[in-house]
Amino acid sequence: MTVATITEQTVEELTSTWPTTSRESAQTVMRSYGPPDEACEELLLWVGHGPWKHTILWRDEIPHDFPTPHHDVLQQFIDYRVPPDAYAPLAWFDGSVVVERTKGELSARCEGEEMNFLAINLSHDLATGKVDADEARRQYTEIAKAFQAGHPSPYTQGLQFDVQHGGTADRDEITIPETILHKLGEKLGITE
Repeated sequence: MTVATITEQTVEELTSTWPTTSRESAQTVMRSYGPPDEACEELLLWVGHGPWKHTILWRDEIPHDFPTPHHDVLQQFIDYRVPPDAYAPLAWFDGSVVVERTKGELSARCEGEEMNFLAINLSHDLATGKVDADEARRQYTEIAKAFQAGHPSPYTQGLQFDVQHGGTADRDEITIPETILHKLGEKLGITE
């Protein structure tokens, strides 16, 4: 069920039975970006707010122990082309960082926006060769610990690089020659 007109009251009613982290995160995100653009029983969606291509607040919490136990509920996306050789290091760095090569998107899913900024900033550093996965994990731990102690870093306050809007998709390459595809289509009775 999608809600037509979304207000803060609509969101409060919709999220009233959600787990605590998701419910509290909804209030925090609305303070920054207003009511979501779309809402349903499983998620809230903001499109084009702040530096984000889109923001999804999930009802269902994903337990995550790095760097301390918490629940991942807030996923935020940017346009970003990750070099294929950086995929494995990014996965080692943080399992809540998601690369979508074909769409040209990079996202982080954490408990709040500040830690998503941190994860995306360090992902950029890793993808551009500034740090390796182990150093990114070490920096994430130190910056997150300082943030929890009330000492924010620029890495938790916003993106520290210019985001390219569009043009980041990677359609990959055709590996089956067109002549073979045409012959296969003929065998299957598919004509264009």
